[in-house]
Amino acid sequence: MMLFLETINWIIVGIVALFLVLPLIFNLIYLFKMVLSGGEKKLDSVAEQPQWGNIITAYKGNIHSVRELLDSIQEAPNHGDVYVVADQCAEVETGWFKDYPNVKFLIPPTGLNAKVRSFEYALDAMDDTIETVVVFDPDNRVTKGFYTALSEYLAKGYAIVQGKRTAKNNNSTYAKLDSVGEIYKNHVERKVPFQLGSSCTISGSGMAMSKGLFQSFLHHYKTKTEGRKVILGEDKMLQNYVLENGGRIAFAEEAVILDAKVDNGKQLEKQRARWVGAYFENLGDVIKLVTSGLVSSWNQLVIGLLSAIPPLFILVGGAAVLTIPSFFINPLATLLLVLAVVLFGFNFLLSLKLSDAGKEVWLSLFRIPALLYRQVKSLFLLSKTKHDFMVTTYHQQEQMNYQGVNQEETVA
Repeated sequence: MMLFLETINWIIVGIVALFLVLPLIFNLIYLFKMVLSGGEKKLDSVAEQPQWGNIITAYKGNIHSVRELLDSIQEAPNHGDVYVVADQCAEVETGWFKDYPNVKFLIPPTGLNAKVRSFEYALDAMDDTIETVVVFDPDNRVTKGFYTALSEYLAKGYAIVQGKRTAKNNNSTYAKLDSVGEIYKNHVERKVPFQLGSSCTISGSGMAMSKGLFQSFLHHYKTKTEGRKVILGEDKMLQNYVLENGGRIAFAEEAVILDAKVDNGKQLEKQRARWVGAYFENLGDVIKLVTSGLVSSWNQLVIGLLSAIPPLFILVGGAAVLTIPSFFINPLATLLLVLAVVLFGFNFLLSLKLSDAGKEVWLSLFRIPALLYRQVKSLFLLSKTKHDFMVTTYHQQEQMNYQGVNQEETVA
């Protein structure tokens, strides 16, 4: 019986330890490659840009910050057409959108109640000459060179190009901590795997792709999710769809897009509940990617493994809990687990350092216990994600330079 428990313990500890150290392994390979190659190579500029179709999806109270995004888009060179889908947004009825005659505001006669339906609604209204779609959240804001950077990567044949999202506010503890997570993900889940010849994970906004690909995915999505009331993580489904079909997703670090971060604990709980629900909902497809990647595709293998890593608070918290029974079953396995947690922490700090994180970011790390508390509370909201979209709404927020983005270069 003891042998059986030791075997099971080793298997579980081994999986958890692998998830903890895998980002560090890829990070070290990336650094080694950068040393050998002399740094990252810049892409050639593109003379002609595609005809852009920008889609902004607003749901209920989430349209209040659209003006800021519209101003930034309209001042950006070669921005193309803009389509705002205002699903059940009472504020639209005030007519303020008449200040933007070149923007097409689409107001569905009945509630769409789903982000993908808003995408379909925008595509149906889109001009036939549009070649490339860019997806935004209403709280985003673009910076100079955003479209130019996207076009350079699209010209290289990448299926999707993901811009670099960075915080546009630090007006609360939770906004700062939310930004720390974005910085980490930008490096570990986007920059590193892309530089290693794989793909980056997408984040649901600030991404560009061909209109044909987007339409093809939405048809696939509708078929796959038929009969299900609430679907989480449509961006992860898009990511898996592209990878399964042999496509590659680029990370355009120069295409900076500012993104509003949660500014209170309740928002964070809803956001994390949605993210955790999306992780488990898409885990089956991720496992298929890893399996396929082991056989024939480095691209699928790397991004599949990184996508299989559980949300960090579950991973680290699970490792901490696991040390207790493991200590009584096999102390050596416990030592391995503790070492893996230490290495994870080292890589987390290394990633922030390599990302040139500012002083505010480092100081916010002391407030991580507050973040963990809210994340644990978010687990009690998981059951609601099956019948509630758990929309995160944002208040008007203070703008500032939080991650080294020069706000003077922001088109506004």
